[in-house]
Amino acid sequence: MHLRVKRHQKSLGIRRARLFASIVLPIIVMLVILQLVLPAYAATTRTARLSATLAYGCISPSDCVSKMTLPEKEGQMTQVEKNAFTQSGNSITDITTYFIGSVLSGGGGGPNGAGGTPTQWADMVDNFQSYALQTRLGIPLIYGADAVHGHNNVYGATLFPHNIGLGAMHDPALITQVEQVTRDEVLGTGVRWTFAPCVCTPQDIRWGRTYEGYSEVPSDNQTDGSAAIVGFQEQAISWRRQNTLSAMVTPPGAPAHLTSTRVMPGFPSSSWIPSTYLHTSRLYRTR
Repeated sequence: MHLRVKRHQKSLGIRRARLFASIVLPIIVMLVILQLVLPAYAATTRTARLSATLAYGCISPSDCVSKMTLPEKEGQMTQVEKNAFTQSGNSITDITTYFIGSVLSGGGGGPNGAGGTPTQWADMVDNFQSYALQTRLGIPLIYGADAVHGHNNVYGATLFPHNIGLGAMHDPALITQVEQVTRDEVLGTGVRWTFAPCVCTPQDIRWGRTYEGYSEVPSDNQTDGSAAIVGFQEQAISWRRQNTLSAMVTPPGAPAHLTSTRVMPGFPSSSWIPSTYLHTSRLYRTR
Protein backbone atom coordinates (compact mmCIF):
# COMPACT_ATOMS: atom_id res chain seq x y z
CA MET A 1 0.00 0.00 0.00
CA HIS A 2 2.78 2.41 0.93
CA LEU A 3 4.62 1.62 -2.31
CA ARG A 4 1.44 2.23 -4.31
CA VAL A 5 0.99 5.66 -2.69
CA LYS A 6 4.58 6.60 -3.50
CA ARG A 7 4.12 5.53 -7.12
CA HIS A 8 0.91 7.57 -7.35
CA GLN A 9 2.63 10.64 -5.88
CA LYS A 10 5.53 10.26 -8.33
CA SER A 11 3.13 9.92 -11.25
CA LEU A 12 1.17 12.95 -10.07
CA GLY A 13 4.39 14.98 -9.77
CA ILE A 14 5.39 14.07 -13.32
CA ARG A 15 1.97 15.09 -14.66
CA ARG A 16 2.16 18.40 -12.81
CA ALA A 17 5.63 19.09 -14.17
CA ARG A 18 4.46 18.32 -17.69
CA LEU A 19 1.40 20.52 -17.25
CA PHE A 20 3.56 23.35 -15.88
CA ALA A 21 5.97 23.03 -18.79
CA SER A 22 3.15 22.96 -21.35
CA ILE A 23 1.66 26.18 -19.97
CA VAL A 24 4.55 28.25 -18.63
CA LEU A 25 7.20 27.58 -21.27
CA PRO A 26 5.08 28.87 -24.18
CA ILE A 27 4.32 31.99 -22.13
CA ILE A 28 8.04 32.59 -21.52
CA VAL A 29 8.78 32.10 -25.21
CA MET A 30 6.02 34.55 -26.14
CA LEU A 31 7.38 37.17 -23.73
CA VAL A 32 10.88 36.85 -25.18
CA ILE A 33 9.51 37.24 -28.71
CA LEU A 34 7.50 40.29 -27.70
CA GLN A 35 10.57 41.93 -26.18
CA LEU A 36 12.40 41.46 -29.45
CA VAL A 37 9.56 42.45 -31.77
CA LEU A 38 7.89 45.37 -30.01
CA PRO A 39 10.78 47.89 -30.24
CA ALA A 40 11.13 47.21 -33.97
CA TYR A 41 7.36 47.38 -34.40
CA ALA A 42 7.23 50.69 -32.55
CA ALA A 43 9.97 52.14 -34.75
CA THR A 44 8.23 50.86 -37.89
CA THR A 45 4.90 52.24 -36.73
CA ARG A 46 6.49 55.60 -35.94
CA THR A 47 8.05 55.78 -39.40
CA ALA A 48 4.82 54.69 -41.09
CA ARG A 49 2.83 57.28 -39.15
CA LEU A 50 5.13 60.04 -40.31
CA SER A 51 5.29 58.73 -43.88
CA ALA A 52 1.51 58.67 -44.07
CA THR A 53 1.39 62.41 -43.46
CA LEU A 54 4.09 63.33 -45.99
CA ALA A 55 2.46 65.46 -48.64
CA TYR A 56 5.03 68.09 -49.42
CA GLY A 57 3.71 71.14 -51.23
CA CYS A 58 7.22 72.20 -52.27
CA ILE A 59 10.35 70.35 -53.34
CA SER A 60 13.29 72.67 -52.63
CA PRO A 61 14.15 75.66 -50.40
CA SER A 62 13.67 78.11 -53.27
CA ASP A 63 10.40 76.46 -54.29
CA CYS A 64 9.15 76.57 -50.70
CA VAL A 65 10.02 80.25 -50.26
CA SER A 66 8.38 81.18 -53.56
CA LYS A 67 5.14 79.51 -52.48
CA MET A 68 5.02 80.79 -48.89
CA THR A 69 2.52 83.34 -47.76
CA LEU A 70 3.73 86.05 -45.39
CA PRO A 71 2.29 84.22 -42.31
CA GLU A 72 4.06 81.04 -43.42
CA LYS A 73 7.37 82.90 -43.70
CA GLU A 74 6.85 84.40 -40.26
CA GLY A 75 6.14 80.94 -38.83
CA GLN A 76 9.18 79.38 -40.47
CA MET A 77 11.41 82.01 -38.88
CA THR A 78 9.93 81.32 -35.44
CA GLN A 79 11.40 78.94 -32.91
CA VAL A 80 9.31 77.87 -29.92
CA GLU A 81 10.65 76.37 -26.71
CA LYS A 82 9.10 72.94 -26.29
CA ASN A 83 7.54 73.56 -22.88
CA ALA A 84 5.77 76.70 -24.13
CA PHE A 85 3.17 74.51 -25.82
CA THR A 86 1.94 73.33 -22.42
CA GLN A 87 1.30 76.82 -21.08
CA SER A 88 -2.21 78.17 -20.70
CA GLY A 89 -3.71 79.25 -24.01
CA ASN A 90 -1.13 77.39 -26.08
CA SER A 91 -1.38 74.05 -27.84
CA ILE A 92 0.84 71.74 -29.84
CA THR A 93 -1.57 72.33 -32.72
CA ASP A 94 -0.12 75.85 -32.88
CA ILE A 95 2.67 74.27 -34.94
CA THR A 96 0.16 73.62 -37.70
CA THR A 97 -1.85 76.80 -37.18
CA TYR A 98 1.10 79.19 -37.23
CA PHE A 99 3.46 77.21 -39.51
CA ILE A 100 6.15 76.99 -36.81
CA GLY A 101 9.56 76.23 -38.30
CA SER A 102 11.59 75.12 -35.29
CA VAL A 103 11.19 73.75 -31.76
CA LEU A 104 13.88 73.70 -29.06
CA SER A 105 14.31 71.47 -26.04
CA GLY A 106 16.37 73.40 -23.52
CA GLY A 107 17.02 72.42 -19.93
CA GLY A 108 14.06 70.44 -18.61
CA GLY A 109 12.74 70.08 -22.16
CA GLY A 110 12.41 66.30 -22.20
CA PRO A 111 9.27 64.26 -22.87
CA ASN A 112 8.02 64.69 -19.31
CA GLY A 113 10.20 67.52 -18.10
CA ALA A 114 13.80 66.70 -17.21
CA GLY A 115 15.28 63.46 -18.50
CA GLY A 116 13.56 60.87 -20.65
CA THR A 117 14.90 57.83 -22.50
CA PRO A 118 16.12 58.01 -26.12
CA THR A 119 12.97 56.22 -27.29
CA GLN A 120 10.76 58.67 -25.42
CA TRP A 121 12.66 61.56 -26.98
CA ALA A 122 12.31 60.11 -30.48
CA ASP A 123 8.57 59.64 -29.97
CA MET A 124 8.27 63.21 -28.68
CA VAL A 125 10.12 64.69 -31.66
CA ASP A 126 8.07 62.59 -34.10
CA ASN A 127 4.89 63.84 -32.48
CA PHE A 128 5.95 67.45 -32.98
CA GLN A 129 6.94 66.66 -36.56
CA SER A 130 3.54 65.18 -37.33
CA TYR A 131 1.93 68.58 -36.75
CA ALA A 132 4.43 70.36 -38.98
CA LEU A 133 3.78 67.89 -41.77
CA GLN A 134 0.06 68.73 -41.67
CA THR A 135 0.69 72.27 -42.91
CA ARG A 136 -0.04 73.29 -46.49
CA LEU A 137 3.57 72.96 -47.64
CA GLY A 138 4.47 70.10 -45.27
CA ILE A 139 7.83 71.59 -44.27
CA PRO A 140 9.41 69.52 -41.46
CA LEU A 141 10.48 71.14 -38.22
CA ILE A 142 14.11 71.74 -37.42
CA TYR A 143 14.21 70.30 -33.91
CA GLY A 144 17.01 71.51 -31.64
CA ALA A 145 18.37 70.50 -28.26
CA ASP A 146 20.89 71.97 -25.84
CA ALA A 147 23.54 69.27 -26.31
CA VAL A 148 26.27 71.39 -24.77
CA HIS A 149 28.40 68.74 -23.04
CA GLY A 150 27.00 65.59 -24.51
CA HIS A 151 23.27 65.04 -25.07
CA ASN A 152 22.94 65.99 -21.44
CA ASN A 153 19.14 66.15 -21.18
CA VAL A 154 18.69 62.44 -21.97
CA TYR A 155 18.92 59.54 -19.52
CA GLY A 156 21.88 57.31 -20.34
CA ALA A 157 23.65 59.85 -22.56
CA THR A 158 27.44 60.17 -22.49
CA LEU A 159 28.40 63.30 -20.58
CA PHE A 160 31.58 65.24 -21.28
CA PRO A 161 33.31 68.16 -19.57
CA HIS A 162 31.93 71.63 -20.21
CA ASN A 163 33.81 73.78 -22.70
CA ILE A 164 36.04 75.27 -20.03
CA GLY A 165 37.42 71.77 -19.40
CA LEU A 166 37.78 70.95 -23.11
CA GLY A 167 39.50 74.30 -23.59
CA ALA A 168 41.95 73.56 -20.80
CA MET A 169 42.77 70.33 -22.59
CA HIS A 170 43.04 72.24 -25.92
CA ASP A 171 43.18 69.10 -28.06
CA PRO A 172 41.22 69.82 -31.27
CA ALA A 173 41.30 66.21 -32.49
CA LEU A 174 39.84 64.93 -29.22
CA ILE A 175 37.23 67.73 -29.15
CA THR A 176 36.12 66.59 -32.62
CA GLN A 177 35.75 63.02 -31.34
CA VAL A 178 33.76 64.23 -28.33
CA GLU A 179 31.26 66.01 -30.55
CA GLN A 180 31.04 63.06 -32.93
CA VAL A 181 29.82 60.95 -30.01
CA THR A 182 27.37 63.70 -29.07
CA ARG A 183 26.20 63.93 -32.68
CA ASP A 184 25.42 60.20 -32.84
CA GLU A 185 23.48 60.28 -29.57
CA VAL A 186 21.56 63.39 -30.63
CA LEU A 187 20.57 61.76 -33.92
CA GLY A 188 19.43 58.69 -32.01
CA THR A 189 16.68 60.78 -30.41
CA GLY A 190 15.41 62.29 -33.68
CA VAL A 191 17.03 65.70 -33.04
CA ARG A 192 18.97 67.30 -35.90
CA TRP A 193 20.19 70.58 -34.41
CA THR A 194 22.63 70.98 -31.53
CA PHE A 195 22.76 74.32 -29.79
CA ALA A 196 26.52 74.02 -29.54
CA PRO A 197 29.32 74.85 -29.40
CA CYS A 198 29.32 78.01 -27.33
CA VAL A 199 32.09 80.24 -28.70
CA CYS A 200 31.80 83.06 -26.21
CA THR A 201 35.13 84.43 -24.97
CA PRO A 202 34.77 85.12 -21.24
CA GLN A 203 36.95 87.86 -19.80
CA ASP A 204 35.76 87.94 -16.21
CA ILE A 205 34.90 84.97 -13.97
CA ARG A 206 32.10 86.99 -12.38
CA TRP A 207 30.01 86.13 -15.42
CA GLY A 208 27.89 83.16 -14.36
CA ARG A 209 28.41 81.14 -17.54
CA THR A 210 32.19 81.38 -17.84
CA TYR A 211 32.34 77.57 -17.94
CA GLU A 212 30.67 77.62 -21.38
CA GLY A 213 33.67 79.24 -23.04
CA TYR A 214 36.75 77.35 -24.21
CA SER A 215 39.13 80.16 -23.38
CA GLU A 216 39.55 83.86 -22.77
CA VAL A 217 41.89 83.88 -25.79
CA PRO A 218 40.01 84.42 -29.09
CA SER A 219 42.38 82.30 -31.18
CA ASP A 220 41.88 79.32 -28.84
CA ASN A 221 38.13 79.65 -29.24
CA GLN A 222 38.52 79.66 -33.01
CA THR A 223 40.57 76.46 -32.94
CA ASP A 224 38.47 74.55 -30.41
CA GLY A 225 35.13 75.83 -31.72
CA SER A 226 36.05 74.82 -35.27
CA ALA A 227 37.04 71.36 -34.07
CA ALA A 228 33.67 70.97 -32.34
CA ILE A 229 31.76 72.03 -35.44
CA VAL A 230 33.63 69.45 -37.54
CA GLY A 231 32.58 66.81 -35.02
CA PHE A 232 28.94 67.83 -35.20
CA GLN A 233 28.60 68.24 -38.96
CA GLU A 234 31.92 67.41 -40.64
CA GLN A 235 33.81 69.98 -42.72
CA ALA A 236 30.68 71.48 -44.26
CA ILE A 237 26.96 71.27 -43.60
CA SER A 238 25.81 67.96 -45.04
CA TRP A 239 22.21 66.91 -44.51
CA ARG A 240 23.00 63.23 -44.44
CA ARG A 241 21.60 60.82 -41.91
CA GLN A 242 24.79 60.81 -39.86
CA ASN A 243 25.12 64.58 -39.44
CA THR A 244 23.58 67.23 -37.24
CA LEU A 245 23.39 70.96 -37.77
CA SER A 246 25.69 72.80 -35.40
CA ALA A 247 24.87 76.24 -34.04
CA MET A 248 27.60 78.44 -32.64
CA VAL A 249 26.08 79.87 -29.49
CA THR A 250 26.89 83.21 -27.88
CA PRO A 251 24.41 83.67 -25.01
CA PRO A 252 22.57 87.02 -24.83
CA GLY A 253 24.32 89.27 -22.36
CA ALA A 254 27.58 87.36 -22.54
CA PRO A 255 30.60 89.56 -22.01
CA ALA A 256 31.81 90.89 -25.36
CA HIS A 257 29.10 89.04 -27.26
CA LEU A 258 30.24 88.32 -30.82
CA THR A 259 27.14 89.75 -32.44
CA SER A 260 26.21 92.47 -29.97
CA THR A 261 27.78 95.29 -28.04
CA ARG A 262 25.69 94.71 -24.96
CA VAL A 263 27.91 94.94 -21.89
CA MET A 264 27.12 93.74 -18.38
CA PRO A 265 28.24 95.75 -15.31
CA GLY A 266 31.88 95.09 -14.51
CA PHE A 267 32.77 93.97 -18.01
CA PRO A 268 34.80 95.77 -20.71
CA SER A 269 33.23 98.66 -22.60
CA SER A 270 31.58 98.16 -25.98
CA SER A 271 34.37 100.06 -27.73
CA TRP A 272 36.77 97.30 -26.64
CA ILE A 273 34.70 94.42 -28.00
CA PRO A 274 35.21 94.49 -31.80
CA SER A 275 39.05 94.49 -31.78
CA THR A 276 39.26 91.77 -29.15
CA TYR A 277 36.84 89.41 -30.89
CA LEU A 278 37.76 90.02 -34.49
CA HIS A 279 39.84 86.83 -34.55
CA THR A 280 37.08 84.65 -33.13
CA SER A 281 34.48 86.09 -35.51
CA ARG A 282 36.32 84.49 -38.43
CA LEU A 283 34.34 81.37 -37.57
CA TYR A 284 31.35 82.99 -39.22
CA ARG A 285 33.24 83.48 -42.44
CA THR A 286 35.08 80.15 -42.66
CA ARG A 287 32.29 77.73 -41.76
